[in-house]
Amino acid sequence: MKNGDVLIVMATMIVITAFIAYPFDLVFISALGLINGMYASIVVGTLVNALIVGVVFAGKIRESRWAAIAKITVVWESVWYILSTILGYSPNGTTYAQQSYNGQYGTTLSVSQWITWQVMTVDWYVLMMVALTMVFTIIGLYIGSMLRKPKKT
Repeated sequence: MKNGDVLIVMATMIVITAFIAYPFDLVFISALGLINGMYASIVVGTLVNALIVGVVFAGKIRESRWAAIAKITVVWESVWYILSTILGYSPNGTTYAQQSYNGQYGTTLSVSQWITWQVMTVDWYVLMMVALTMVFTIIGLYIGSMLRKPKKT
């Protein structure tokens, strides 16, 4: 799989995410609550997204299965890393970090300590998001590429 093919796959994954993310959010958040529903939506959305892409690009993925899956996953996780980092450092992310610290320890910190806590909170959030999406992207791409049979020659 060439780099140009990986970029086309990434663009396809972004478009699919744009179409399925909100409906999954609505379904899972209403059923499971805000936090658990969001994580469930991300897991199921990532799996469905990867399954669709695996089926659509099965021929290209099958050429060099694990190398292609690895390339797609690394680029897709880079997108999730950037998105998670931006969300973590948003004003609401800062408020979350402060509230989580106060809820656990109840003490005040200096400015430099708050910055360190914020970085640690964002690192934890990014690790969770990237780990979740990585596992289900690999599974979805592999299964999706297996669902479409190769053309007979």
